[in-house]
Amino acid sequence: MNSTKTNHATERHHTRADASDYRVQAWPRLKAVVNPDGTGTLIVNGTHHPCKAASVDALRTGMTARAVTYARTLRRPVRMDVTDGPDAYRLAIRPEGYVQLLSDTGTINLHENLLVSEGPCRRCGHAQPVTLETCSACDVREPFSVKAPTGAERQASPERETVTEVDALAAVGGASTANAHEHLASGASTDTATLRTATLLLAFDAKRSMRVPGRVVLGRNPDPIDGRHPVAAVSPGRELSRTHATIDVDEMSRICVTDLGTLNGVTILDASPRQLIAGEPTLIDSGTRLLFGDVECTITLAFEERP
Repeated sequence: MNSTKTNHATERHHTRADASDYRVQAWPRLKAVVNPDGTGTLIVNGTHHPCKAASVDALRTGMTARAVTYARTLRRPVRMDVTDGPDAYRLAIRPEGYVQLLSDTGTINLHENLLVSEGPCRRCGHAQPVTLETCSACDVREPFSVKAPTGAERQASPERETVTEVDALAAVGGASTANAHEHLASGASTDTATLRTATLLLAFDAKRSMRVPGRVVLGRNPDPIDGRHPVAAVSPGRELSRTHATIDVDEMSRICVTDLGTLNGVTILDASPRQLIAGEPTLIDSGTRLLFGDVECTITLAFEERP
């Protein structure tokens, strides 16, 4: 979804698969609703985020920029279903800031010659790529943000920075934001608010529980992928890979586990045990018991509060 309306709704891409075709995963579920008055809604896995911009073009740019943050976090293209006035179409948003129309089979051509999507900063109007997290001209954070302000934010001074929504999938297999971002207690001022940081309690079958940050990577001797906290576990049968899985907490305090393409996989041990799909982030309930190779672990959400 570029800053100016395209004919995406009427274009049709080829459906013939070739070596350069890439199938875009259906998760996370992103939907964008664009209204003619510059308002809209970005829906992320069923959660509605009201949006508002000075123009429809600015709204489209802001929604694209937000989808880019998800793609950068996951380090892969994400799919976004768009309802734009009378038009409806499905896009692939890539970490590099490229926007492509999905084919009928849900694929894109990774080698297509594209330009990075651009738009104006919401404060100074300077045009720049949607991949930037800070305006290159005026240094405002989230220069393409179209998040509709709450009542409290409307009353605040425009020069005072507020705590923004965390990168929605930073905990879902990706980079940048950790610990589900420290956030303000409801109704409290920035001077007196209690900051809460999401953490995890990991209870292994062979050792006592341990409290760890909200972004970890588990294995026999795991690499700290994208800055995650490495957690080494004993694997009696060596069925746990060296770097086996990531465990993260997202901005809505949900736990997400991703199997990193391991031989023995990750299995949810509930009434109907099921194995995770390799490479696909999966949300689990707090207190869920999982099997990582031959290592059992119960994962529970916890919070730390500090003044």
